[in-house]
Formats: sequence, structure tokens, C-alpha cells
Amino acid sequence: MPAEDSQLEPGTLLHGRYRIERVISHGGFGNVYLAHDQLFDREVAIKEAFFNDEETRKQFDLEAQILIHITHRGIVRGFATFEENHRFYLVMQYIAGMNLEEKQIAHFKQQRGPIPETQVLSLMVPICAATQALHDGHILHRDIKPANIKFDGTTDEPILLDLGLAKLFKDRDSQTMIAAQAYTPGYAPLEQCEENGSTTERTDIYALGATVFYALTGRQPWESLHRLREVHAGRPDMPTPSHLAPRISKTTDAIVMRALALEPADRYASVKDMQAALHAALTAPETLCARCGTVNVVGAETCVYCKSALPRTVSMRSRAVASVGAPTVSPMLNSGEVPPLPSTPEPVHARILVTPRRSPLALVVLILGALSLCPGAGAFVWLAVFPMGAVTLTRIRRSRGARSGIGQTLLGMFLTVVGLVEVILIYVLAVHPKF
Repeated sequence: MPAEDSQLEPGTLLHGRYRIERVISHGGFGNVYLAHDQLFDREVAIKEAFFNDEETRKQFDLEAQILIHITHRGIVRGFATFEENHRFYLVMQYIAGMNLEEKQIAHFKQQRGPIPETQVLSLMVPICAATQALHDGHILHRDIKPANIKFDGTTDEPILLDLGLAKLFKDRDSQTMIAAQAYTPGYAPLEQCEENGSTTERTDIYALGATVFYALTGRQPWESLHRLREVHAGRPDMPTPSHLAPRISKTTDAIVMRALALEPADRYASVKDMQAALHAALTAPETLCARCGTVNVVGAETCVYCKSALPRTVSMRSRAVASVGAPTVSPMLNSGEVPPLPSTPEPVHARILVTPRRSPLALVVLILGALSLCPGAGAFVWLAVFPMGAVTLTRIRRSRGARSGIGQTLLGMFLTVVGLVEVILIYVLAVHPKF
């Protein structure tokens, strides 16, 4: 049923106390309403789920418990949850201001360019702190994006919203609920898009990097699967923020692109590390590596992470401060044309199967398999191929890349079988020449 056809009319009374005022937003999963809580005489936001099934109930209960028990000032508060008219409802704190995407669009209209770098860094540092608070509570957000960051209408503080795709990760082997098996294109890394992918804290780090990318440039980041295809085809990866907005510092560039690394291991180890890098870029950029975005001790000559030489002078502070008064303008704006901002991508349920990765072990298995065809091959060759082949296939299945690794492994194992048959035949003919 379309969202517009199932919206509650203004004046509808829910749960005997919440009077619907208007629709705040709607999507494929449900509506969010502004309502008046008659018991406490306050405005609240009420999230409605269209689907009434056990999986949706569990995910709704999880989101409610998170919002009710997490008290971080950077995360929207939850008040109550209830079921009515065969639908689920979650009552939350109402944030009256704009979200980050709306703020970006408004800035484009007024200044003909994206939000300045220093403002982006200032707003993303507390969002990182809010995300770290979730991780400290063993909670993954899994849907961080500009539309889910709202600014308080009074204090202008950024608030993290919508934990509808959240997941507990106390048990690393726990399965994501069906109701939460969704992602937002451009803000979800490969491991979240692939079937049976394992999401971790570094999944949220990717989403934070994608959000910073959008805030700096006004452009939606590329989908992770598209990036993978481009890289494997030998074409350039997604452009860096400074490529789209030249006034952005190389250090901030490095922070964003490290957070957006396709491989989880190449991203920041924790949100706290990313927050420290963003804060350092804002307050003490001379301690940051312009190549990888790692925070280093002041006075260090080389980066502790990538060993690159570090700048000895504060070369980016004046540049960052200057950008507060002068909006960042992308090359397209030189001709007077304001590039259109894409609409907010909706979370999708389509699962993407990412192909396995080429493994160096696969080539070793293939070579050993070929050696096993030689009559003089030692028994260790045959004994080594099958365990190595099993390990290689397991690694390929759990990773991403080209399918040729599987073919090489299977061919090597097949050649080993042929070699064993060959040896058996030679032995039989030698013992029984008339056979």
C-alpha cells in the first residue's frame, strides 16, 4: 500500500493521548508524524511501521529499547512504543530543525556552493561522538546518512536519528533481522550490501565518511559496488572531495577517503579515531598526515600509520578559517551554473551478491596440482594441495573480487586427482605388467 494512501489524518487520536498534527516524512517502510502529547502537553514525533509481522515487531522493539535507554545528547530520545490498528508506533523526541541534506540544499541556494569545510568538521565531530556512544553500548546504527542527521531548532546541535536498521553486536556471529536487512545506496559499504555480509563498527565508519563527503561537496557518494567494479576494471575510483571542491584541505580529503576505504581493515579502527582526526583537522591540522588522515603526535616527522613525511608548519589552519567566510565553490559554479543536488536515496531491501576475490593461494594450489602430474612428485605435494585448496575456497567465499581464484583452485585440485590416478596406474603396470 502506498505511503500516501495510508497516512493518518490530522486530528487522529492514537493510544488515547497522541493527536496527529501532520506528516513529517514518509517512505517505503512507514510514516513519521508530528503529534501532540496531550498528557504532557508537548510535541512528539511518532514513527509508524506499515508491516505487522514478528520480524518487524522485534526490530521495532530493538529500536525503541535503544532510544529509550541511550541518553547521549547527540542521539534522539525515545519515549514509548505501542501497537494499534495492526501497526507499530514509536514515540520519540521531536527535533524541529532541518536535516543535513535540507541544510545543504538551503546553503546551495543561498551561497551557490556546499557547506564550508570548518562547519562540516564542527558538526561531524559530535555525530562521531554519538556514534561512538552507540558502539560503546554494542549497537550498530547501519543507516547513517545526511537525512538522518537533524539540527536542533534552538541550539543548532546535530542529532542522530532513525535507528530502524540498528543491530546489536554483542555476539559477533548474530544474524541481522530480516526487518533490518536493508541499506542506503552510497552510504553502505560492500559488507552491508552483500548477502550474509558481516557488519561491524567499521560499517558505520564508512557511512560517516560518506556523510562527510556529501556535506563537503553536495554530491552523493558513489555506491560501493559501483566503486568496486570501476577499480577492478582499472578505472579511477570515486573522486576525492577536493576534486569536486578545490578549497577542501588535503588532510580532510585523506580522512574522508580513509573512512571510505572499500576494505574494512583499511578504515579507521574505531569511530573514536575518526573523531580525533576530524577534531585535529579542525583545531590542529599540523599533527595530521595529509596522505592518510592519521593523527600524529605534535612534532613527529613521519606518520605512524603510512610513514609519510609530516608538515612542520601550520599550513592549513588559515586556509580552513578563511573558508568560514568564503563558501566553497566547485568548478561547475565558475560558469554560474549551480549543480543540482540528488534526492535522498531510500533504503532498499535488494541484496547484492558480490563476487569472490582473487587469492594468491589459488595460484599456488594450481602450480602444485600441475607438479603432481610429474611421476616423481613427492607425496607432500598431494597431501598439501587439498588442505590448501579448502582454505583457499573458504577465504575466497568470505571475501570479494574476481571468480578466477575459484577456477584456479578447483583446477589445481583436479590435476592432483589426475596425478594420483597416474601414479596408481604406473604402480599397477609395474607390479602386474600383463594387467
